Amino acid sequence: MDRNFLHAYAHCARQVRLLEPVVNAWETIDLGRIAYELERVWQAGLPGRMAGTLVGVKDVFDTADMPTRYGSPIFARHQPGQDAWVVRRMREAGLVIAGKTVTTEFAYLHPGKTANPADPTRSPGGSSSGSAAAVAADMVPLAIGTQTAGSTLRPAAYCGVYGYKPTYGIVPMDGCRPLAPSLDTVGLFARELDDLEALAQLLSQGSILTGVTKASPPRICVVPPEIGPSDAAVRAAFATLLSRLRSTGVPLELASGFPLQECVRLHRCIMAYEAAAGFRDLVEAHPTLISPEFQTLMHEGRACAHDDYAAARNRVDALRHWMDRAFDRFDLLLLPSAAEEAPLRTTGTGNPDWCRPASLLGLPAMNVPIGRSRAGLPLGVQIVARAHHDVQLLAAARWLVGI
Repeated sequence: MDRNFLHAYAHCARQVRLLEPVVNAWETIDLGRIAYELERVWQAGLPGRMAGTLVGVKDVFDTADMPTRYGSPIFARHQPGQDAWVVRRMREAGLVIAGKTVTTEFAYLHPGKTANPADPTRSPGGSSSGSAAAVAADMVPLAIGTQTAGSTLRPAAYCGVYGYKPTYGIVPMDGCRPLAPSLDTVGLFARELDDLEALAQLLSQGSILTGVTKASPPRICVVPPEIGPSDAAVRAAFATLLSRLRSTGVPLELASGFPLQECVRLHRCIMAYEAAAGFRDLVEAHPTLISPEFQTLMHEGRACAHDDYAAARNRVDALRHWMDRAFDRFDLLLLPSAAEEAPLRTTGTGNPDWCRPASLLGLPAMNVPIGRSRAGLPLGVQIVARAHHDVQLLAAARWLVGI
């Protein structure tokens, strides 16, 4: 086997053996199968820089050679017959699926077994908890997750890695069990921007051509943490970042009338309604195997009238037009990725509200790590770009980490 492939296997095996007993990032992982798959890819001579790269896949994406359980005991023995689109696309490019990462139940709030690598008493976030933790623990360089509310950016912020949610619809969701189809988006996790950009280009089928946009200073609109839920650690890190930005002379605009609370309300309504519609039969068939958190979501969704749901969707269309016009004045929104540093695992998976606007409006968004709190926990900042300006978002991230 090629030396680089051998190194990839040895590194993954060492980190899994050392940290997995504490972190519990994986629902399914088999080091012997990883070695076999790396050998197969090497023998096939698949071209491209990503051949032989190990990637974790959130356990809501179908895999033909591994079970897919969706974080629920209802599907403890579920074996799909074929791969999800993103899994098939990665295999074709020579990436090796290291295993299935832990998800919260049906990609909602009920936590799985995963701990935060920075502090095992802390939450890694949800719902892509295992994907963020596996990358943060250096078990794999890349992982795939999803985002409905804040399920990619929040875990990335808590675990200290890059987390990227593309523009809605750019990456096909075929073969992924949806929570709320009008909101669900594939999410990408990485420790290195180069790896993240390469995977984004692959999964976007060429619509994201990385490296073609110069990482020049963007015009930034700042949404301060004080307008929403935020703890002292988040506010302090945000203030420090703003001081660095001001020292560069980059144009900064303070957001006026940013509709955070309206986005939270609309997102909650749409997510609950669509989840209730999609999971009604399953919940009725297995009521004792559904968590209290998911039962509450079902109750909210069933209580939402169709007219209220339709009105919410119409209001979202109006907000999309408003936001698109606002982007004429700036290139980038800057706001928190999460309301707090990683909370204790006993308190849940954290608050997703800061991520809801980008998820609701289908905008590309990324968590960029910006340091650690006084408690030594990772912190991140969220950057958001105009719809279908994913290339500019990735370039802005590269500029931001370079200042």
